[in-house]
Amino acid sequence: MNRTKYTLENFVLERYLVFAFDQYYPGGGVSDLRTSFKTRQECIDYLKICAVGSCRQKFDDAQIWDTKTGVIEEIEHKDLF
Repeated sequence: MNRTKYTLENFVLERYLVFAFDQYYPGGGVSDLRTSFKTRQECIDYLKICAVGSCRQKFDDAQIWDTKTGVIEEIEHKDLF
């Protein structure tokens, strides 16, 4: 049995949480949590940087979760540009 321990100690959680994952092998749940930001635009900017390969976390799709309203926005890699 493979068990991975996740804690939130390494995350300073802001309002918007960014989950990014591959379509073929999504990790699922908290393993897809990449980072958090104070604004939605910061999330989009981060995803654009990753989409062009300028960060080590490449992805097919992403979600931005607004923890204040509960809305989860689906973001496809192809829709960032």
